Amino acid sequence: MLRSFCCLMVMGAIVGCGVSVTPTAARVAVTGTVTLAGQPLTDVDLNLQPTGDGLPAVLKVKDGKFEAELVPGKYTYFLSQTSGPAGAKAIAKVPANCQIGAADREVEFAGPGPVEFALK
Repeated sequence: MLRSFCCLMVMGAIVGCGVSVTPTAARVAVTGTVTLAGQPLTDVDLNLQPTGDGLPAVLKVKDGKFEAELVPGKYTYFLSQTSGPAGAKAIAKVPANCQIGAADREVEFAGPGPVEFALK
């Protein structure tokens, strides 16, 4: 009884918040690079928020590269600090406008293959 109630509450919260969840959607393998002024970024997190179907994701960027399995679709993105001193040093180089989400900054993951984030 308690388990059913808890499941009902979680589902109500998800529906009530307008979150679009597609748990059965096929995921695709995605790889990519993140550079700043032509140099690979490292020790930052690439945060992806779906603008339609999909699930949010936080991808670790190491030596300018990331990889993940994502639900195909469009995502907004921003970079954030990883834990530790290396993360603090790395995020200090990233422009402030790339450290917050922005609806006009979007990327689409349509299928497998590399995606490049070239920051200036």
